[in-house]
Amino acid sequence: MHDVGPRFEEYVTQLADELIDVVGPAGRADLIADYATRLPLLVAMGLLGMDERYAAAVQHSVRDICDRRPRAARSSAKLNDRLRQLVAEKTSVPGPDLVSWMLHHSPAASADEITWQARTLLMTLSADATTCIGQALDDDLVDETARGAQQPPTETTTTPPRSRLQPTTSQTTANRTHHHDQAEEAAHRALSLLTETTVETAVCALRNRLRHLRLTVPRRELLYDPTRWGPCPRNLPVRFVPAKPIVTGPVRWLPDPIFTTQPPAP
Repeated sequence: MHDVGPRFEEYVTQLADELIDVVGPAGRADLIADYATRLPLLVAMGLLGMDERYAAAVQHSVRDICDRRPRAARSSAKLNDRLRQLVAEKTSVPGPDLVSWMLHHSPAASADEITWQARTLLMTLSADATTCIGQALDDDLVDETARGAQQPPTETTTTPPRSRLQPTTSQTTANRTHHHDQAEEAAHRALSLLTETTVETAVCALRNRLRHLRLTVPRRELLYDPTRWGPCPRNLPVRFVPAKPIVTGPVRWLPDPIFTTQPPAP
């Protein structure tokens, strides 16, 4: 994890601020569609070293797969093709990203193995962080349509409960059974830490920027999907005090991935 560097939280915050800047002035948003699903995927793509060429196609493929749409199988194949292309590019020209790091530190691994590791990080971080962000924000919200709704506390915690990010005992046992060697265990722990940091930074950024969040529909109308972390809302339509944009200069789709150590050229 030290190779990711201390600037990872800064990187996540920059992405979070850019997304908040898009919805902030309107004073309304769907916190799932506009934030919780978009931010973790952007973080994962940046970690892997994807640039604007990959952004649209990868996002569409991941959404098809996660939502189990009819074209999910075709999108899964397209995602694999994109990741193979990424691994081939990083093999020729390494950069400050995790795919280049994996290629440098696992010289015996095949291109297909690196591709699968990249896909695992992309899909797992995206799905788990989206769920945990959605759950944490759901807990924060006041239903303004309910009579006698309590006002939120004047001070709120800046991080989601860590218990959300811990699997159940049976899941932990299954993970230990699946991860047979130390290298795989280390990769699993690193991915968990990346997910946890993404969730905490994302929730903190939104709480600091958007004030007086209120649901705009009765809570009973919200729909929830089952996940391994518990129920997660499909949507969170809210209103809030309009917020001014804070990111100055041209907004880039993916900031420069400055958070990893530049691996030596092969």
